[in-house]
Amino acid sequence: MRSMEHQELGGTYPSVFPYGMRKLNFCVRFAIGRPLDNKARTDASFWHAATKGYPSRWLRLPGYARAGVRLGLLYLLPLLLVLWVAWAGGAHGWVLRVVAWHLLALSLPAAAVAVPKIILSRGLVLPWPIKLEEERRFSLEARRVVTGRGEWERRKVLPVANVLAPLLQIERRRLRPGEARKWVTVPRSYLSPKGKPVVIELPPYFSGVDEKANARVVKAASHALGASALEPTWQLAGENRALLLSAPELPPSEVTFSMVREYMENAEEYRPVLGMVSPEKVMNAEMIEDSPHILIGGGPGSGKSALLKAFAAHFAHQGWGIVVLDWKRTKQFEWMRGMRGVTIVNDIEGIHDMGVRIGEEVESRMAQGMGGRAKLVIIRDEWNVTATMLYDYWDRYYGMLSPEEKRENPKKSPALRGFAILDFAGREYGMHDILAAQRGSNRIFNGNTDMRECFNIRMLARYSEQTKRMLVGNIKPFPRKSNTPGRWTVVSGEDVAVVQVPWLEPAEARAFAESGVECPTSPFARAHRVNPAVPQDDTQGKELPPGSTGSSESLPILEGDVVHSGIDLKLSDFAELYESMGITKRILQKAAGDPASGFPSAVGGDQFKGYTYDSTAVKEWVLRRQAAKQAEREARK
Repeated sequence: MRSMEHQELGGTYPSVFPYGMRKLNFCVRFAIGRPLDNKARTDASFWHAATKGYPSRWLRLPGYARAGVRLGLLYLLPLLLVLWVAWAGGAHGWVLRVVAWHLLALSLPAAAVAVPKIILSRGLVLPWPIKLEEERRFSLEARRVVTGRGEWERRKVLPVANVLAPLLQIERRRLRPGEARKWVTVPRSYLSPKGKPVVIELPPYFSGVDEKANARVVKAASHALGASALEPTWQLAGENRALLLSAPELPPSEVTFSMVREYMENAEEYRPVLGMVSPEKVMNAEMIEDSPHILIGGGPGSGKSALLKAFAAHFAHQGWGIVVLDWKRTKQFEWMRGMRGVTIVNDIEGIHDMGVRIGEEVESRMAQGMGGRAKLVIIRDEWNVTATMLYDYWDRYYGMLSPEEKRENPKKSPALRGFAILDFAGREYGMHDILAAQRGSNRIFNGNTDMRECFNIRMLARYSEQTKRMLVGNIKPFPRKSNTPGRWTVVSGEDVAVVQVPWLEPAEARAFAESGVECPTSPFARAHRVNPAVPQDDTQGKELPPGSTGSSESLPILEGDVVHSGIDLKLSDFAELYESMGITKRILQKAAGDPASGFPSAVGGDQFKGYTYDSTAVKEWVLRRQAAKQAEREARK
């Protein structure tokens, strides 16, 4: 039979007999399986099913299948009538024999299909070739593709044509289903990086010289196709002008430090490397033009700690001071301990005090300027639970105050006020915030929704649908969520990208951090103070002052010839300064509460805001303590 493959859809089939012999032509169409109205709605032929055309399963069948159904019904209906009449007349035996012969005839093709399956299921080999299960599955998939072509055209081709018609000045008649597919081709694999591109044939009068118009065309087509971003290829030379839209390459499944080391070494201080968006392309954050702070929202196992490690290594390499507020005591931050300019706070009381100090530092820089002080980045990890604990901590503390003291202290936590000052004003004074939480809800911002607008760069991984709508509800379409560890979706304003963040081993991160610029000052140095220098190793082994007992925990009280320097710091400040010498806040608190320890008396402050101590006197106490420890070690030898 003649095929329709070279015939335009919407036409008619050729007639076998002259046009005037309509009844004979109708009988031929009925017998060979053609549409009875003779209209060609698909490209089906007698032996082959349709691959395009009207989405009717009946019209997609090959001609022989339609002819078999018609002729079978034409045979069975009269046969059933005859059998019914014979049964009513008492010819039961004849009716049963006729039915048996027909069932036997139908069982032969059924057995031809079932027997090979039974033989193959028992591990035997057939003496004749047969289609394998994979081939049959592929055939079924191909049939599913064919049956959904009309729906695919309505869901993909027509929306693209409708949004591009005004931009490309396409005639309205070309938006019909039969016309749109002539200039818009959307393959089923267009979202795959290795799939075929979307092809949009451009009108001859489209010049393509207007970059903004080109960008609008690409963005409109991408949104209509449900893709966050498609890479355009403009073919404007010659008569066949077209726009090809391809899916961008996916990031590698794993990014090591060696893959991004060169990029991290050459990155500017305000543009840290976020990761790789493709096997050959790296993405940087923009903390000047886009956002001074970064909000990280990810569920458990999303790789928040690895991402924060990469950020910390970058800023330490640039000579910035780093403050890590980590109540969970994440092991990913242990590589930073002892580094110059790094402060790690793990207990809620210390995190609360640090929040107050951060707010004070911003206000100090506002009043007195930078004054040579280091730029700072504050890393707040697991802030959903930490913010709640800060609320509870201050509520308990406030409840213990007397009525007079309550009038002098705020009802809400001053630490959360300090973080708010950091987010709203820290950018101008070299202080930036990287906030990591499972959800960026209002509670972590002290109930102030406006604070979330300070975080224009937002990174999401393993998020819930509610979190996505809350943080990036304006981004449509949004990339599909991935469960690959370290795979993050980065949103900056209206732009979105998928990035694979680098994984740094602790030794790699520390070596890179210390190979850059040295942090010039302590992170919280005041403009009106000069912090005492950190004692070096040459202080070890000094002779003990007269009257010393040789015990590092019971040092003599300082003599009166120690001159007050006028530089007063809290115990937490001294713990930060002398951390490399093994001096912790707990040691200082114990010494300050023991009169026999020789620790200098407080010179200012109170029990609520914390006492302050003269820096020179504390330095002398630290030197004598280190000398006493060295003498003890020598005595044991």
